[in-house]
Amino acid sequence: PNAVSRAGAAGLWQFMPATAKGLGMEVNSLIDERRDARLSSRNAARYLKQLYEIYNDWSLAIAAYNCGPGNVNKALRRAGGEGKKDYWEIYSYLPAETRGYVPAFIAANYVMNYYNKHGISPTVIKRHLTTDTVQVNKYIHFNQIAAVLNIPVDEIRMLNPQYRKDIIPGDYRPYLLTLPTQQCLSYVMSEKRIVDYDADRYARRSYVEPGENSEPEIVAGDNGVANLAQASRQTANAQTNNEIAQTQMSEKMVVKTHVVTRGESIRDIARQYGVSATDIKRWNQLRRGKVKEGDKLKIEVFERVSPESVKVVAAPEVAQVSAETLRESPLRPMPQHRPPRRLLLQRMPLPPNLHLLQKLRLQSLHPKPSRLRRPPDIRCATVTHWRKLPANTELQSQPSSRPTDLEKVLTSAPDRA
Repeated sequence: PNAVSRAGAAGLWQFMPATAKGLGMEVNSLIDERRDARLSSRNAARYLKQLYEIYNDWSLAIAAYNCGPGNVNKALRRAGGEGKKDYWEIYSYLPAETRGYVPAFIAANYVMNYYNKHGISPTVIKRHLTTDTVQVNKYIHFNQIAAVLNIPVDEIRMLNPQYRKDIIPGDYRPYLLTLPTQQCLSYVMSEKRIVDYDADRYARRSYVEPGENSEPEIVAGDNGVANLAQASRQTANAQTNNEIAQTQMSEKMVVKTHVVTRGESIRDIARQYGVSATDIKRWNQLRRGKVKEGDKLKIEVFERVSPESVKVVAAPEVAQVSAETLRESPLRPMPQHRPPRRLLLQRMPLPPNLHLLQKLRLQSLHPKPSRLRRPPDIRCATVTHWRKLPANTELQSQPSSRPTDLEKVLTSAPDRA
Protein backbone atom coordinates (compact mmCIF):
# COMPACT_ATOMS: atom_id res chain seq x y z
CA PRO A 1 0.00 0.00 0.00
CA ASN A 2 2.97 2.38 0.34
CA ALA A 3 4.01 2.03 -3.31
CA VAL A 4 4.25 5.34 -5.21
CA SER A 5 4.92 5.57 -8.94
CA ARG A 6 7.04 8.25 -10.59
CA ALA A 7 3.83 9.84 -11.90
CA GLY A 8 2.41 10.22 -8.38
CA ALA A 9 0.02 7.25 -8.28
CA ALA A 10 -0.06 5.65 -4.83
CA GLY A 11 -1.60 2.76 -3.00
CA LEU A 12 -2.48 -0.81 -3.79
CA TRP A 13 -4.51 0.23 -6.85
CA GLN A 14 -2.23 3.11 -7.93
CA PHE A 15 -4.81 5.90 -7.90
CA MET A 16 -3.79 9.36 -9.03
CA PRO A 17 -4.73 12.16 -6.58
CA ALA A 18 -7.35 13.67 -8.90
CA THR A 19 -8.99 10.29 -9.57
CA ALA A 20 -9.02 9.42 -5.87
CA LYS A 21 -10.64 12.72 -4.92
CA GLY A 22 -13.22 12.21 -7.67
CA LEU A 23 -14.14 8.89 -6.08
CA GLY A 24 -14.59 10.50 -2.66
CA MET A 25 -11.28 9.54 -1.08
CA GLU A 26 -9.42 11.98 1.14
CA VAL A 27 -5.89 12.95 0.07
CA ASN A 28 -4.00 15.60 2.05
CA SER A 29 -0.90 16.05 4.21
CA LEU A 30 -2.29 13.91 7.07
CA ILE A 31 -4.60 11.39 5.39
CA ASP A 32 -4.10 9.47 2.16
CA GLU A 33 -6.92 7.00 1.78
CA ARG A 34 -5.37 5.61 -1.42
CA ARG A 35 -3.11 3.60 0.90
CA ASP A 36 -6.05 2.04 2.76
CA ALA A 37 -6.28 -1.46 1.29
CA ARG A 38 -9.99 -1.98 2.04
CA LEU A 39 -11.25 1.43 0.99
CA SER A 40 -9.09 1.63 -2.15
CA SER A 41 -10.16 -1.89 -3.25
CA ARG A 42 -13.84 -0.99 -2.95
CA ASN A 43 -13.32 2.23 -4.92
CA ALA A 44 -11.22 0.45 -7.57
CA ALA A 45 -14.03 -2.08 -8.17
CA ARG A 46 -16.55 0.75 -8.38
CA TYR A 47 -14.34 2.70 -10.80
CA LEU A 48 -13.79 -0.32 -13.07
CA LYS A 49 -17.54 -0.95 -13.13
CA GLN A 50 -18.15 2.64 -14.22
CA LEU A 51 -15.57 2.31 -17.02
CA TYR A 52 -17.14 -0.95 -18.22
CA GLU A 53 -20.52 0.74 -18.39
CA ILE A 54 -18.96 3.38 -20.68
CA TYR A 55 -17.07 1.09 -23.12
CA ASN A 56 -18.83 -2.30 -22.69
CA ASP A 57 -15.42 -3.97 -23.03
CA TRP A 58 -13.14 -5.02 -20.20
CA SER A 59 -9.92 -4.50 -22.14
CA LEU A 60 -10.89 -0.90 -22.93
CA ALA A 61 -12.02 -0.40 -19.33
CA ILE A 62 -8.64 -1.61 -18.03
CA ALA A 63 -6.84 0.64 -20.52
CA ALA A 64 -8.93 3.62 -19.38
CA TYR A 65 -8.12 2.74 -15.77
CA ASN A 66 -4.43 3.12 -16.58
CA CYS A 67 -4.27 6.14 -18.90
CA GLY A 68 -7.65 7.76 -18.30
CA PRO A 69 -10.86 7.81 -20.37
CA GLY A 70 -9.67 10.89 -22.26
CA ASN A 71 -6.71 9.09 -23.86
CA VAL A 72 -8.87 6.09 -24.76
CA ASN A 73 -11.48 8.33 -26.41
CA LYS A 74 -8.74 10.09 -28.34
CA ALA A 75 -7.35 6.73 -29.52
CA LEU A 76 -10.84 5.66 -30.61
CA ARG A 77 -11.24 8.81 -32.71
CA ARG A 78 -7.86 8.37 -34.34
CA ALA A 79 -8.55 4.71 -35.07
CA GLY A 80 -11.68 5.48 -37.05
CA GLY A 81 -14.51 6.51 -34.79
CA GLU A 82 -16.90 4.83 -32.41
CA GLY A 83 -17.10 1.70 -34.54
CA LYS A 84 -13.75 0.62 -33.11
CA LYS A 85 -14.61 -1.09 -29.84
CA ASP A 86 -11.64 -3.42 -29.48
CA TYR A 87 -8.46 -2.74 -27.52
CA TRP A 88 -6.21 -4.31 -30.14
CA GLU A 89 -7.64 -2.12 -32.91
CA ILE A 90 -6.57 1.05 -31.10
CA TYR A 91 -3.37 -0.46 -29.69
CA SER A 92 -1.00 1.68 -31.77
CA TYR A 93 -2.79 4.92 -30.75
CA LEU A 94 -2.52 4.38 -27.00
CA PRO A 95 0.34 5.61 -24.76
CA ALA A 96 3.37 3.35 -24.53
CA GLU A 97 2.76 2.46 -20.87
CA THR A 98 -0.86 1.45 -21.55
CA ARG A 99 0.25 -0.83 -24.40
CA GLY A 100 2.08 -2.96 -21.84
CA TYR A 101 -0.40 -2.49 -18.99
CA VAL A 102 -3.29 -4.52 -20.42
CA PRO A 103 -1.14 -7.53 -21.47
CA ALA A 104 0.47 -7.50 -17.99
CA PHE A 105 -2.99 -7.46 -16.39
CA ILE A 106 -4.05 -10.43 -18.56
CA ALA A 107 -0.85 -12.31 -17.60
CA ALA A 108 -1.40 -11.69 -13.87
CA ASN A 109 -5.01 -12.83 -14.17
CA TYR A 110 -3.88 -15.98 -16.00
CA VAL A 111 -1.31 -16.82 -13.30
CA MET A 112 -3.87 -16.33 -10.53
CA ASN A 113 -6.27 -18.82 -12.16
CA TYR A 114 -3.96 -21.39 -13.80
CA TYR A 115 -0.95 -21.44 -11.46
CA ASN A 116 -1.35 -25.18 -10.75
CA LYS A 117 -0.70 -26.03 -14.43
CA HIS A 118 2.75 -24.46 -14.28
CA GLY A 119 4.03 -25.92 -11.04
CA ILE A 120 3.21 -22.88 -8.90
CA SER A 121 1.63 -23.35 -5.47
CA PRO A 122 0.51 -20.70 -2.97
CA THR A 123 2.59 -20.14 0.15
CA VAL A 124 1.01 -20.86 3.52
CA ILE A 125 0.95 -17.82 5.80
CA LYS A 126 3.10 -18.49 8.85
CA ARG A 127 1.62 -15.73 11.03
CA HIS A 128 -2.05 -15.24 10.54
CA LEU A 129 -3.03 -11.84 11.93
CA THR A 130 -6.71 -11.16 12.40
CA THR A 131 -7.66 -7.51 12.63
CA ASP A 132 -10.68 -5.39 13.39
CA THR A 133 -11.48 -1.68 13.24
CA VAL A 134 -12.56 0.85 15.84
CA GLN A 135 -13.93 4.34 15.32
CA VAL A 136 -11.79 7.20 16.62
CA ASN A 137 -13.37 10.54 17.53
CA LYS A 138 -10.33 12.09 19.25
CA TYR A 139 -7.06 13.63 18.17
CA ILE A 140 -4.62 10.80 18.88
CA HIS A 141 -1.01 10.04 18.01
CA PHE A 142 0.27 6.52 17.30
CA ASN A 143 2.82 6.82 20.11
CA GLN A 144 0.02 7.29 22.63
CA ILE A 145 -1.72 4.10 21.45
CA ALA A 146 1.55 2.14 21.44
CA ALA A 147 2.49 3.28 24.96
CA VAL A 148 -0.86 2.47 26.61
CA LEU A 149 -1.75 -0.74 24.73
CA ASN A 150 1.85 -1.99 24.55
CA ILE A 151 1.79 -2.41 20.78
CA PRO A 152 4.82 -1.70 18.54
CA VAL A 153 4.43 1.52 16.59
CA ASP A 154 5.61 -0.19 13.40
CA GLU A 155 2.75 -2.66 13.65
CA ILE A 156 0.21 0.17 13.96
CA ARG A 157 1.78 1.87 10.92
CA MET A 158 1.64 -1.35 8.93
CA LEU A 159 -2.06 -1.80 9.69
CA ASN A 160 -2.89 1.89 9.09
CA PRO A 161 -0.76 3.17 6.20
CA GLN A 162 -3.32 5.87 5.33
CA TYR A 163 -2.17 8.07 8.25
CA ARG A 164 0.92 9.75 6.84
CA LYS A 165 2.12 11.56 9.99
CA ASP A 166 1.14 8.97 12.63
CA ILE A 167 -1.75 11.26 13.60
CA ILE A 168 -5.47 10.46 13.63
CA PRO A 169 -7.38 13.78 13.45
CA GLY A 170 -10.53 12.34 14.96
CA ASP A 171 -11.66 15.72 16.27
CA TYR A 172 -12.21 16.80 12.65
CA ARG A 173 -14.38 13.81 11.68
CA PRO A 174 -14.55 10.14 12.73
CA TYR A 175 -11.83 7.87 11.31
CA LEU A 176 -11.30 4.10 11.44
CA LEU A 177 -8.30 2.59 13.20
CA THR A 178 -7.23 -0.97 12.38
CA LEU A 179 -5.84 -2.98 15.29
CA PRO A 180 -5.33 -6.65 16.10
CA THR A 181 -8.60 -8.22 17.18
CA GLN A 182 -7.54 -8.78 20.80
CA GLN A 183 -6.52 -5.13 21.11
CA CYS A 184 -9.72 -3.50 19.85
CA LEU A 185 -11.59 -4.05 23.12
CA SER A 186 -8.56 -2.79 25.05
CA TYR A 187 -8.61 0.41 23.02
CA VAL A 188 -12.30 1.00 23.72
CA MET A 189 -11.77 0.46 27.46
CA SER A 190 -8.61 2.63 27.60
CA GLU A 191 -9.49 5.42 25.21
CA LYS A 192 -9.50 8.10 27.92
CA ARG A 193 -6.09 6.97 29.18
CA ILE A 194 -4.76 7.05 25.62
CA VAL A 195 -5.98 10.61 25.05
CA ASP A 196 -4.58 11.81 28.40
CA TYR A 197 -1.20 10.10 27.98
CA ASP A 198 1.45 12.82 27.50
CA ALA A 199 -1.32 15.12 26.22
CA ASP A 200 0.81 18.28 26.33
CA ARG A 201 3.34 16.76 23.97
CA TYR A 202 0.93 15.38 21.40
CA ALA A 203 -1.75 18.07 21.57
CA ARG A 204 -2.53 20.27 18.59
CA ARG A 205 -0.30 23.25 18.03
CA SER A 206 -1.66 26.64 19.04
CA TYR A 207 -2.86 28.78 16.19
CA VAL A 208 -4.08 32.34 15.68
CA GLU A 209 -7.06 33.18 13.54
CA PRO A 210 -6.57 35.78 10.78
CA GLY A 211 -7.11 39.28 12.17
CA GLU A 212 -6.31 38.31 15.75
CA ASN A 213 -3.21 39.39 17.65
CA SER A 214 -1.46 37.06 20.06
CA GLU A 215 0.37 39.92 21.80
CA PRO A 216 -1.23 41.66 24.84
CA GLU A 217 -3.28 44.67 23.97
CA ILE A 218 -1.93 48.14 24.82
CA VAL A 219 -4.21 49.93 27.27
CA ALA A 220 -4.90 53.54 26.39
CA GLY A 221 -3.74 56.07 28.95
CA ASP A 222 -1.13 53.89 30.63
CA ASN A 223 1.63 56.40 29.78
CA GLY A 224 3.53 53.83 27.71
CA VAL A 225 3.90 51.23 30.48
CA ALA A 226 2.98 48.39 28.11
CA ASN A 227 5.53 49.59 25.55
CA LEU A 228 8.25 49.71 28.23
CA ALA A 229 7.37 46.18 29.33
CA GLN A 230 7.58 44.93 25.76
CA ALA A 231 10.93 46.69 25.27
CA SER A 232 12.31 45.18 28.47
CA ARG A 233 11.35 41.69 27.27
CA GLN A 234 13.14 42.34 23.98
CA THR A 235 16.22 43.62 25.83
CA ALA A 236 16.26 40.56 28.08
CA ASN A 237 16.10 38.28 25.03
CA ALA A 238 18.73 40.20 23.07
CA GLN A 239 21.64 38.07 24.34
CA THR A 240 19.81 34.85 23.54
CA ASN A 241 18.88 36.07 20.08
CA ASN A 242 22.50 37.07 19.47
CA GLU A 243 23.68 33.58 20.42
CA ILE A 244 21.12 32.03 18.09
CA ALA A 245 22.21 34.34 15.27
CA GLN A 246 25.85 33.36 15.82
CA THR A 247 24.99 29.70 15.44
CA GLN A 248 23.23 30.30 12.15
CA MET A 249 25.17 29.97 8.94
CA SER A 250 25.33 32.19 5.89
CA GLU A 251 25.73 30.96 2.33
CA LYS A 252 28.02 31.80 -0.57
CA MET A 253 28.19 30.52 -4.13
CA VAL A 254 31.03 28.12 -5.00
CA VAL A 255 31.91 26.74 -8.43
CA LYS A 256 32.77 23.05 -8.28
CA THR A 257 34.13 20.75 -10.95
CA HIS A 258 32.42 17.39 -11.35
CA VAL A 259 34.05 14.57 -13.30
CA VAL A 260 31.44 12.37 -14.98
CA THR A 261 31.73 8.71 -14.04
CA ARG A 262 30.45 5.71 -15.92
CA GLY A 263 26.67 5.50 -16.18
CA GLU A 264 26.00 9.02 -14.89
CA SER A 265 23.55 11.34 -16.61
CA ILE A 266 22.89 15.05 -16.27
CA ARG A 267 19.78 14.31 -14.20
CA ASP A 268 21.78 12.20 -11.74
CA ILE A 269 24.39 14.95 -11.38
CA ALA A 270 21.69 17.61 -10.93
CA ARG A 271 20.00 15.52 -8.24
CA GLN A 272 23.33 15.02 -6.49
CA TYR A 273 24.06 18.75 -6.21
CA GLY A 274 20.48 19.94 -5.79
CA VAL A 275 20.34 21.94 -9.05
CA SER A 276 18.40 21.56 -12.29
CA ALA A 277 19.62 19.87 -15.46
CA THR A 278 18.89 23.06 -17.44
CA ASP A 279 21.31 25.02 -15.25
CA ILE A 280 24.06 22.46 -15.83
CA LYS A 281 23.56 22.74 -19.59
CA ARG A 282 23.71 26.54 -19.40
CA TRP A 283 26.80 26.64 -17.19
CA ASN A 284 28.71 24.24 -19.47
CA GLN A 285 27.20 25.41 -22.81
CA LEU A 286 25.82 21.98 -23.67
CA ARG A 287 23.37 21.82 -26.54
CA ARG A 288 22.34 18.26 -25.85
CA GLY A 289 21.75 16.64 -22.52
CA LYS A 290 24.30 13.87 -23.02
CA VAL A 291 27.65 13.54 -21.27
CA LYS A 292 30.27 10.84 -21.38
CA GLU A 293 32.68 9.37 -18.90
CA GLY A 294 35.54 11.71 -18.06
CA ASP A 295 33.79 14.98 -18.94
CA LYS A 296 34.34 17.85 -16.51
CA LEU A 297 31.29 19.92 -15.65
CA LYS A 298 31.10 23.21 -13.76
CA ILE A 299 28.51 23.20 -10.99
CA GLU A 300 27.49 26.35 -9.12
CA VAL A 301 26.33 25.51 -5.61
CA PHE A 302 25.78 27.42 -2.40
CA GLU A 303 27.85 26.38 0.61
CA ARG A 304 27.24 27.38 4.20
CA VAL A 305 29.82 29.66 5.77
CA SER A 306 30.19 30.54 9.45
CA PRO A 307 29.43 34.18 10.34
CA GLU A 308 33.01 34.68 11.59
CA SER A 309 34.40 34.19 8.08
CA VAL A 310 32.09 36.81 6.59
CA LYS A 311 33.67 40.24 6.95
CA VAL A 312 31.50 43.33 6.78
CA VAL A 313 33.52 46.50 6.09
CA ALA A 314 31.85 49.88 6.38
CA ALA A 315 32.60 52.65 3.91
CA PRO A 316 35.33 55.04 5.20
CA GLU A 317 33.22 58.12 4.84
CA VAL A 318 30.48 56.47 6.90
CA ALA A 319 32.73 54.86 9.50
CA GLN A 320 34.63 58.07 10.31
CA VAL A 321 31.60 60.30 10.88
CA SER A 322 29.88 60.21 14.26
CA ALA A 323 26.59 61.63 15.41
CA GLU A 324 28.33 64.46 17.34
CA THR A 325 30.30 65.48 14.27
CA LEU A 326 27.16 65.70 12.18
CA ARG A 327 25.41 67.66 14.91
CA GLU A 328 28.26 70.24 15.24
CA SER A 329 29.17 70.62 11.55
CA PRO A 330 27.66 73.69 9.84
CA LEU A 331 25.23 73.23 7.03
CA ARG A 332 26.78 73.43 3.60
CA PRO A 333 25.04 75.32 0.82
CA MET A 334 23.43 73.15 -1.76
CA PRO A 335 25.49 72.99 -4.98
CA GLN A 336 23.99 74.66 -8.00
CA HIS A 337 23.25 72.06 -10.58
CA ARG A 338 24.19 72.85 -14.15
CA PRO A 339 21.41 72.56 -16.66
CA PRO A 340 21.51 69.53 -18.88
CA ARG A 341 23.50 69.66 -22.09
CA ARG A 342 20.36 69.37 -24.15
CA LEU A 343 19.05 72.62 -22.69
CA LEU A 344 22.38 74.38 -23.37
CA LEU A 345 22.24 73.33 -27.00
CA GLN A 346 18.72 74.63 -27.29
CA ARG A 347 19.75 78.04 -25.89
CA MET A 348 22.74 78.48 -28.26
CA PRO A 349 21.94 80.19 -31.58
CA LEU A 350 22.20 77.76 -34.43
CA PRO A 351 24.23 78.87 -37.46
CA PRO A 352 22.57 78.95 -40.86
CA ASN A 353 23.36 76.23 -43.33
CA LEU A 354 23.73 73.81 -40.45
CA HIS A 355 22.46 70.98 -42.56
CA LEU A 356 25.25 71.54 -45.07
CA LEU A 357 27.87 71.40 -42.32
CA GLN A 358 26.40 68.15 -41.04
CA LYS A 359 26.31 66.71 -44.52
CA LEU A 360 29.97 67.60 -45.13
CA ARG A 361 30.95 66.11 -41.80
CA LEU A 362 29.18 62.87 -42.62
CA GLN A 363 30.83 62.77 -46.03
CA SER A 364 34.26 63.24 -44.44
CA LEU A 365 33.61 60.47 -41.92
CA HIS A 366 31.92 58.08 -44.37
CA PRO A 367 33.07 58.86 -47.90
CA LYS A 368 31.18 57.35 -50.77
CA PRO A 369 32.70 54.39 -52.59
CA SER A 370 32.88 56.46 -55.80
CA ARG A 371 35.40 58.81 -54.20
CA LEU A 372 37.59 55.94 -53.08
CA ARG A 373 38.07 54.58 -56.53
CA ARG A 374 41.60 54.36 -57.90
CA PRO A 375 42.35 56.92 -60.60
CA PRO A 376 42.80 55.49 -64.08
CA ASP A 377 46.32 54.31 -64.99
CA ILE A 378 47.30 56.76 -67.75
CA ARG A 379 50.77 56.84 -69.12
CA CYS A 380 52.72 60.07 -69.58
CA ALA A 381 53.05 59.52 -73.35
CA THR A 382 49.30 59.40 -73.69
CA VAL A 383 48.91 62.74 -71.91
CA THR A 384 51.53 64.41 -74.07
CA HIS A 385 49.87 63.00 -77.16
CA TRP A 386 46.51 64.42 -76.11
CA ARG A 387 47.84 67.86 -75.24
CA LYS A 388 50.35 67.93 -78.14
CA LEU A 389 53.27 68.61 -75.81
CA PRO A 390 56.91 67.71 -76.28
CA ALA A 391 57.93 64.36 -74.84
CA ASN A 392 60.34 65.89 -72.26
CA THR A 393 57.74 68.30 -70.79
CA GLU A 394 57.54 68.29 -66.97
CA LEU A 395 53.99 68.40 -65.58
CA GLN A 396 53.32 70.50 -62.49
CA SER A 397 50.20 70.55 -60.33
CA GLN A 398 48.37 73.88 -60.09
CA PRO A 399 46.04 74.77 -57.27
CA SER A 400 42.45 75.02 -58.36
CA SER A 401 40.90 78.45 -58.30
CA ARG A 402 37.43 76.98 -57.90
CA PRO A 403 36.21 77.24 -54.28
CA THR A 404 35.26 74.03 -52.47
CA ASP A 405 31.92 73.33 -50.79
CA LEU A 406 33.39 73.88 -47.32
CA GLU A 407 34.78 77.28 -48.33
CA LYS A 408 31.35 78.27 -49.68
CA VAL A 409 29.67 77.39 -46.39
CA LEU A 410 32.27 79.20 -44.29
CA THR A 411 32.14 82.34 -46.41
CA SER A 412 28.33 82.41 -46.47
CA ALA A 413 28.06 81.97 -42.61
CA PRO A 414 27.72 85.29 -40.73
CA ASP A 415 30.47 86.44 -38.45
CA ARG A 416 29.45 85.30 -34.96
CA ALA A 417 32.01 87.52 -33.27
